[in-house]
Amino acid sequence: MVEGVSHDAVRNEVLEKYFMSQALRVAKEALDVGEVPVGCVIVLRDVNDIDPSLTTMSRQYDGPEPDDAFDTGEHQYLTSSPSIIVSHGANQVNATRDATRHAEMVAID
Repeated sequence: MVEGVSHDAVRNEVLEKYFMSQALRVAKEALDVGEVPVGCVIVLRDVNDIDPSLTTMSRQYDGPEPDDAFDTGEHQYLTSSPSIIVSHGANQVNATRDATRHAEMVAID
């Protein structure tokens, strides 16, 4: 922890990179079906804020195998992180012909 900085303000570049890669994966899936390639993930920084009885070790990783960027031992760190993706979304404007179906709105819905 950084002295003089609250826990909430400390950035974790490894987790940020991982979550951004997940948003890019969602964007690629949108592109594959003919949408504008925009993806969004909504991250809960600390699952213990919701339910303190949940431990990070009890959660199981059910996502795709990590790409080469995470083959350096970071994968174990990511799967034991208290941060989780609670929702994701991709643009659906073309498929639905609804200009409000941007990735962020889909993730919120």
